[in-house]
Amino acid sequence: MSIHLIVEVMDHAPDLTHREHKVLIVFAEKANDITRQAWPGIDSPEFVRRTRIKSRSERYQVINELIAKGVLRRVSGGHNGRRAVFEIPPLAPQATTGQDGQGPGDQDPSAGKPPGKPDPTAAAKDPENLAEGAGKTSRSVRGSWTPSPQSPQEPSSSGRVPARSAPVVRPAQVVMNELGVDAGEAAQIAAAVQAEHRPRDLAGYLTKLARTGDLADWQDRVREQAARQQARAAAGDHRTAPPCPHGEPGGDQFHPRTGRPWCPLCRAGAPADIDAAMLSGSRTGGS
Repeated sequence: MSIHLIVEVMDHAPDLTHREHKVLIVFAEKANDITRQAWPGIDSPEFVRRTRIKSRSERYQVINELIAKGVLRRVSGGHNGRRAVFEIPPLAPQATTGQDGQGPGDQDPSAGKPPGKPDPTAAAKDPENLAEGAGKTSRSVRGSWTPSPQSPQEPSSSGRVPARSAPVVRPAQVVMNELGVDAGEAAQIAAAVQAEHRPRDLAGYLTKLARTGDLADWQDRVREQAARQQARAAAGDHRTAPPCPHGEPGGDQFHPRTGRPWCPLCRAGAPADIDAAMLSGSRTGGS
């Protein structure tokens, strides 16, 4: 999983439709961090579930549109059971050259070079210089180095480039990308997961839930809890409302979940001259 490619797509992708943006993020999540190549399997159940595009022709149509817009490249086609390979080109703006024609990483050719070897004849002519240099050891001077977007850290002496730290991804943004909900509901889902499981990396845990398909269950739980809270609030409000024709406070108002009146007589369509006490008395007498 390449978190920094996901952030690069969200921050620097050109104008895309919501469907194109969603598909490109799925490619970025599956891409290799170094080669920027991905082979998610266009017909795999995971790709279909995460892109929310069930039609095979529509999936390939979106991919062709991404290729036409220059945000996705086809490296090789799928054949003989092998998946097609795609590559995400760099989307972040590149550094531009200055007025003098040099880029931000360009330096003067003479800058950073180790000093030349001392002239032995000059040292012989000046005994003080010779005596001063006799107690010193020669040291190599490292050339100056300027970071660039492609190499933000100075390479080590072994020639290996240290790994870059992945950018921070907000947990709510993960939920928004996976479920397509608004920021408010995404924050509620992330808070519910945090309160129950308390993971160290909430964004990574939410991504794991999305892969297994469990994140959608959390969405249902949060919505069900919100519906129950709304029902409790409505139950308290209807008791302070004017009474219905049968004398029940707020009895002719509708329950937010069932859509039926609170008063049983109103639900049964009883005449207005029948109240709850008369109904109770008739039941008692009948028994």
